[in-house]
Amino acid sequence: MAEPTIIFVPGFWEGPTIFAPVISKIESEYGYHTSTVTLPSTGTLPPSIKTFADDVKAIQRAIENHVEEGRDVIVIAHSAGGFLSSEAVKGLSVKDRSSLQKKGGVRKMIFLTGMLIPEGTKHQNDQPFFNIQGDKMFCSTPLEKLLGDVPPMMAEKAIANFSWQPSHTWGDGIEIKYCGWRDIPSVYLICDNDVLAPLPMQQLVAKTIKAKIETCSAGHMVTLSQPDLVADLIRREAQV
Repeated sequence: MAEPTIIFVPGFWEGPTIFAPVISKIESEYGYHTSTVTLPSTGTLPPSIKTFADDVKAIQRAIENHVEEGRDVIVIAHSAGGFLSSEAVKGLSVKDRSSLQKKGGVRKMIFLTGMLIPEGTKHQNDQPFFNIQGDKMFCSTPLEKLLGDVPPMMAEKAIANFSWQPSHTWGDGIEIKYCGWRDIPSVYLICDNDVLAPLPMQQLVAKTIKAKIETCSAGHMVTLSQPDLVADLIRREAQV
């Protein structure tokens, strides 16, 4: 089996730098080729707001760049990157492309404390951990909800790199239409001490999508607090 490209998709606020410790290990020690996605909506304001559709298209383009070269891909999606990636992989699975006599495709999806919602769900802009300030939506108390188990200096650096999501129009009228986890084998990493996504919610999501379940003791930012664990999970799953 050819070695896949590993594509990393961040969630809200955080940007792709949260994957840097994991990427460093899987590139230098395991030799995998990687790629990261930046969500176009992060940090935008009127009149140049980017939307849910722009984020999905950015993920699609990142995947297409590799599968059109005939490469297999494993998508690593953190938090809200989960439902964005699940929408974005439509038509890009190994199975879908094979049916068209095309090589390459998304072989597997790995969700890191991923937010996943079924088809027909409409975007809600009233989550309890949202801190809306005019046109900007931040995470409320990020040190507590996101970075409680991350070393202090690393946590400070992460917060300095965080941005905002648009508080208006990002998801106006959007409805989830496709869930890639129905068609692509998936793994769900449950983080037992995640404050943002409580353990019962993660367990329900992982069970609902019929994922292979892995567990760890991390909080929400597992790529920063336990990067070796995440890198090893990716290595093992890339080999099967």
